[in-house]
Amino acid sequence: MVLGPGLGLRGSGEDLKCFYYFLRHEDYWVCRQAVGRPVTGGFARRWGGRPEEQYFVCFRVWGMGDVNACDVAQITHESILEAGGAFPERGRLHWGSPFPDTDLFGGVYIDDL
Repeated sequence: MVLGPGLGLRGSGEDLKCFYYFLRHEDYWVCRQAVGRPVTGGFARRWGGRPEEQYFVCFRVWGMGDVNACDVAQITHESILEAGGAFPERGRLHWGSPFPDTDLFGGVYIDDL
């Protein structure tokens, strides 16, 4: 990036390791979010299950490996900033779009994709 005279660049970054855990998935999708081996015995009983049955641990949130998870995280992050007045429409950076013709611009970058 080349800056003109009198202009500066400021950026901030944060590794939001738990961000995806806050992105609740649709309830009907839980059956498609199974991970690991079946759970039986005492572990099942601990969570209200019957020891003779098999259960699968399922996510209620978007998994980081989901094909759409980064898109959902991107739009969610942008919406949070917009709701707080920290992401005005003018000057937004979007992949594949021309660079904004303003002195002030902003964007959200998720590095999982």
